[in-house]
Amino acid sequence: MADTENESADDFNFDAWASDINLNRKVTQILRQEDLCTKDSLKLVSEHELRSIGVQLGSAKLICKEVLKWTDKQETSAPPSNSNR
Repeated sequence: MADTENESADDFNFDAWASDINLNRKVTQILRQEDLCTKDSLKLVSEHELRSIGVQLGSAKLICKEVLKWTDKQETSAPPSNSNR
Protein backbone atom coordinates (compact mmCIF):
# COMPACT_ATOMS: atom_id res chain seq x y z
CA MET A 1 0.00 0.00 0.00
CA ALA A 2 1.16 3.50 -0.78
CA ASP A 3 1.48 6.11 1.91
CA THR A 4 -0.68 9.19 1.19
CA GLU A 5 2.23 11.52 1.95
CA ASN A 6 4.38 9.68 -0.59
CA GLU A 7 1.58 9.80 -3.14
CA SER A 8 1.41 13.58 -2.91
CA ALA A 9 5.19 13.83 -3.20
CA ASP A 10 5.09 11.53 -6.25
CA ASP A 11 2.48 13.81 -7.83
CA PHE A 12 4.89 16.75 -7.68
CA ASN A 13 5.99 17.87 -11.14
CA PHE A 14 9.10 20.00 -10.75
CA ASP A 15 8.96 21.42 -14.28
CA ALA A 16 5.31 22.46 -13.96
CA TRP A 17 5.94 23.98 -10.52
CA ALA A 18 8.99 25.91 -11.74
CA SER A 19 7.01 27.19 -14.72
CA ASP A 20 4.04 28.17 -12.53
CA ILE A 21 6.23 30.40 -10.36
CA ASN A 22 8.22 31.69 -13.36
CA LEU A 23 11.64 30.38 -12.39
CA ASN A 24 14.11 30.92 -15.19
CA ARG A 25 16.06 28.11 -16.84
CA LYS A 26 19.31 29.01 -15.06
CA VAL A 27 17.66 28.60 -11.65
CA THR A 28 15.98 25.30 -12.56
CA GLN A 29 19.32 24.00 -13.85
CA ILE A 30 21.00 24.93 -10.56
CA LEU A 31 18.24 23.21 -8.57
CA ARG A 32 18.49 20.05 -10.70
CA GLN A 33 22.29 20.01 -10.47
CA GLU A 34 22.03 20.13 -6.67
CA ASP A 35 19.26 17.48 -6.68
CA LEU A 36 16.69 19.95 -5.35
CA CYS A 37 13.83 18.93 -7.62
CA THR A 38 11.51 17.10 -5.22
CA LYS A 39 9.12 18.53 -2.66
CA ASP A 40 10.98 16.81 0.16
CA SER A 41 14.36 18.25 -0.82
CA LEU A 42 12.96 21.73 -1.44
CA LYS A 43 11.31 21.72 2.01
CA LEU A 44 14.72 21.16 3.61
CA VAL A 45 16.69 23.90 1.87
CA SER A 46 17.02 27.41 3.29
CA GLU A 47 17.20 30.75 1.53
CA HIS A 48 20.85 31.03 2.59
CA GLU A 49 21.65 27.63 1.07
CA LEU A 50 19.90 28.56 -2.17
CA ARG A 51 21.96 31.74 -2.35
CA SER A 52 25.18 29.82 -1.65
CA ILE A 53 24.61 27.55 -4.67
CA GLY A 54 24.10 30.52 -6.99
CA VAL A 55 20.35 31.14 -6.94
CA GLN A 56 19.68 34.87 -7.22
CA LEU A 57 18.04 36.61 -4.26
CA GLY A 58 14.65 37.15 -5.90
CA SER A 59 14.36 33.54 -7.02
CA ALA A 60 15.54 32.25 -3.63
CA LYS A 61 12.88 34.30 -1.84
CA LEU A 62 10.22 33.15 -4.30
CA ILE A 63 11.16 29.49 -3.84
CA CYS A 64 11.06 29.82 -0.04
CA LYS A 65 7.68 31.57 -0.21
CA GLU A 66 6.21 28.80 -2.36
CA VAL A 67 7.65 26.04 -0.16
CA LEU A 68 6.20 27.77 2.90
CA LYS A 69 2.76 27.51 1.27
CA TRP A 70 3.16 23.71 1.21
CA THR A 71 3.97 23.72 4.92
CA ASP A 72 0.99 25.97 5.69
CA LYS A 73 -1.33 23.65 3.75
CA GLN A 74 -0.08 20.64 5.73
CA GLU A 75 -0.67 22.42 9.04
CA THR A 76 -4.20 23.49 8.12
CA SER A 77 -5.11 20.01 6.84
CA ALA A 78 -3.71 18.23 9.90
CA PRO A 79 -6.24 17.13 12.52
CA PRO A 80 -6.39 19.35 15.62
CA SER A 81 -4.46 18.16 18.64
CA ASN A 82 -6.27 17.11 21.81
CA SER A 83 -4.67 19.67 24.11
CA ASN A 84 -8.02 20.75 25.61
CA ARG A 85 -8.38 18.00 28.21
